[in-house]
Amino acid sequence: MRELRLELQGRRLVFPDGKAVCLACGAEPVGTRQVWFEDMSGVGLDRTSQMMGSVQALAGRITFDAPLCRAHRSKARMLSLGTALCGLAFIGMIALGMWIVGPTSARKPKTFWQQWPLALSLIPALPGYFLWQKKDRGGLRCEVRRDGENLVLSFPE
Repeated sequence: MRELRLELQGRRLVFPDGKAVCLACGAEPVGTRQVWFEDMSGVGLDRTSQMMGSVQALAGRITFDAPLCRAHRSKARMLSLGTALCGLAFIGMIALGMWIVGPTSARKPKTFWQQWPLALSLIPALPGYFLWQKKDRGGLRCEVRRDGENLVLSFPE
């Protein structure tokens, strides 16, 4: 795994050479996007060692503004939009299923044709769940851990 060590000042990342690059591809950034990562510095430590860490580490999340190029900023926006659309589709399918099924009655058995929208609601729910997991990271494929005042980003090869 490649590691990149950056200084964190507030929510802003400070690069060693002073010039920011896109964290996803290394190109020149056009802007930043706020991203959240689970703090991996507490993995494997006991509870007392975790309590000695910073407030953000205790919360379990690290928040910073990630510099991204145009392509990766739009990809991060699409992750958020896709998550919202999957959520709306899921709610719509549940509402359609409830409308078709109608009021429940113990005497009236439900047929497959009355229950299919409820089963189909899983189709947008599963991709929506996975998009929800990725949207906070802004499309970045790395692990982040805190090392004092620095952040260490570990990228897979």
